[in-house]
Amino acid sequence: TGRRQLSISHSYYAPYSEQIDVVYGQRVVKSLDLQLGEGTVKLLSNPKGAWTEVDGQRLAVVTPTEIKMPSGPHEIRMGQAERRAVTKSVELKAGETLSVNLSLNIDPHGTLKLQIKPSGAKVEFVDKQLTYKANMRLPIGEYALKVSKRGYETKEFRYKVKYTKNQHAIVLQRQSA
Repeated sequence: TGRRQLSISHSYYAPYSEQIDVVYGQRVVKSLDLQLGEGTVKLLSNPKGAWTEVDGQRLAVVTPTEIKMPSGPHEIRMGQAERRAVTKSVELKAGETLSVNLSLNIDPHGTLKLQIKPSGAKVEFVDKQLTYKANMRLPIGEYALKVSKRGYETKEFRYKVKYTKNQHAIVLQRQSA
C-alpha cells in the first residue's frame, strides 16, 4: 500500500513513468497508450553520396546524413549510379543512435558503339526498354539486338558488352527483289 512509482519500458516505445496510489485490498488497473519511441540513424556509405530509401521511401538527402526515425524494425536501402544497391534490415530502439554503413560495390558498365552501314538504320534492344545511342553506357552482359532499315535485310544478333569501349560493325544487305 502507499505511493508507488509505476515505470514501463520497451525497446520500441518511449519510457513511461507515473506515481500511483495503492490502497490495501484494491486492485489497480491502468490502461495506457504507449507512444512509439524515436531514435537516430547515421547513414553512411562507401563511397559517399549514395541515395537512401527507408522502408521503400526515397529520402531527399544523400550519404553521409543523420535522420530521426520511429523506433522499430526498418529496411534501409542505398545505391548510386553504376553501383549495386544494398539493403539492410535494422532494428532501432527508442533513444538509440544507430550507424548504418553500407559498401556499394561497382556495377561494371561498358560503352557500346555500333558502326552501321547504311546510315539511318533503326537499332532495337530485344526484350529491353532501352533506346540505342552511340557510346551509350550499359551494364556488362549480353544483349539481343535488331538492326533494320527499309529496303535492307534485318539483322538480329546477340552482343556481349564488356568492361571497356565496345564497337561492332554491322553491314545490312539490300533485300533481293
